[in-house]
Amino acid sequence: MDVPDAHVVSDSTVDKDDDTRDKETSKETDYGGGLLVVSTNPNDWTRVLTLHHPSLAKAIGIHPWFVTSDHAKDLEAMAELLRDFTELRVGEIGLDKSGRHKATYSSGLQTIVFERQLALAGEHQRSVSIHCVQSHGRLLDVLRELDRDLSRPVPRGVYLHSWSGSPDVTRDILRLKRVGPVIFFGVSLKINASRREIIEAIPLDRLLVESDLQLNDPDRLRAMAEVVKLLVTIISPHELVMNFERFLNLMSKSS
Repeated sequence: MDVPDAHVVSDSTVDKDDDTRDKETSKETDYGGGLLVVSTNPNDWTRVLTLHHPSLAKAIGIHPWFVTSDHAKDLEAMAELLRDFTELRVGEIGLDKSGRHKATYSSGLQTIVFERQLALAGEHQRSVSIHCVQSHGRLLDVLRELDRDLSRPVPRGVYLHSWSGSPDVTRDILRLKRVGPVIFFGVSLKINASRREIIEAIPLDRLLVESDLQLNDPDRLRAMAEVVKLLVTIISPHELVMNFERFLNLMSKSS
């Protein structure tokens, strides 16, 4: 059984005239059980909009690696695209304290852009795909604040991709009254598939699997097969398919 890939990164390096683009958007292309393609910056958004396939869902976002002080116009453009394309989701957005991204994290700029994108997802009732590295406490604070403020709509679905938070943080997120019921957690071969303490804290009906690779990466299907194999003792491929379908049904009004 083909298991859906819940987090695929748009390959904006592929030239529009490249033969791989035609293959990528062909209705004959085998995408397995389906996938969600996310983008990371405004230069990626046009690329994602060109992708058309019945098994493919797509999202636009500003990844924390690409946050700049000149974000206002990008957020305006993002809001306009969400109004014009009702099938779009929001992602990849989030927080990252690691390495060279620490400056925008420490200054609070990442948090500002993240919260504004969460607000757009809530306003337009779309789902979000969230990246979180070395910043799980701040993520929890942001989600708690959203959960408490009843004037702010919650996104239709919240996906924490390649989740690396502690079991305690996982449980705290699941306890949130408004956000908790729409939370899903991702497992990928390269980030967290071997970390059993993380996986065991995730309810099986909230678990999704992902490659966290680019759409045309030749290793994508292999990575998916391996992560499914690693998890087969705790969750079946059928259950993973059902989880993804349930998540898709949360993802947008048009799903």
